[in-house]
Amino acid sequence: MEYKRVIISGIIVIVLTVALALAAGGNIEGTVIESETDDPMPGVLITLEDPESNVVEYSVVTNHNGIFHFWDVRPGSYSLVVAAIDYDSLTTTITIEDGESYELSYTLQPCEE
Repeated sequence: MEYKRVIISGIIVIVLTVALALAAGGNIEGTVIESETDDPMPGVLITLEDPESNVVEYSVVTNHNGIFHFWDVRPGSYSLVVAAIDYDSLTTTITIEDGESYELSYTLQPCEE
């Protein structure tokens, strides 16, 4: 009988773990390209900031293909800032919901001299 209790406890732990993982927040995947060449832009800083305090909550850098990911972002509204040296930065507002995934694409313009 004891082994049945252990098995049932194990199943309950697994189910709760999966449920928490699924409701852990939202995911964002995006790309950044250069406006004049349409080439992907590696090394671009992407931040999610509290829109009221401008405190950075999350930050990532695009990979060699201009792709970025945020995993398990807490639900709420954020200012998403895309910034690279010698390019105009972009700021948008995004609202994250539990379990949702978002696909974004940004094009950066070179700064005018």
